[in-house]
Amino acid sequence: MKEFSTSQIGEHLKWVYRQPGYYEKKKRTPQDIINRREANQRYYKLEENKQQKRDYMKEYSKRPYVREKYLAKLKRRVNEGTNLSNAGK
Repeated sequence: MKEFSTSQIGEHLKWVYRQPGYYEKKKRTPQDIINRREANQRYYKLEENKQQKRDYMKEYSKRPYVREKYLAKLKRRVNEGTNLSNAGK
């Protein structure tokens, strides 16, 4: 396998990023989604990867925007439950 220097890699990446359409969002087909999902399921079936995912999710849940989204959803559920119980009166 050919070895590349850091500067060569950097130049290549700059070239790639300059290509037209590089930053455009690519349309994923349903089969792409299924393939990615199956690959993730296979990966996280292994015990060492399960622990890696647990650690990641624990850190992810501490992010402020994630907490806000979770609390907003919880609040909405509580309000819907209150509205449903008042509807029968």
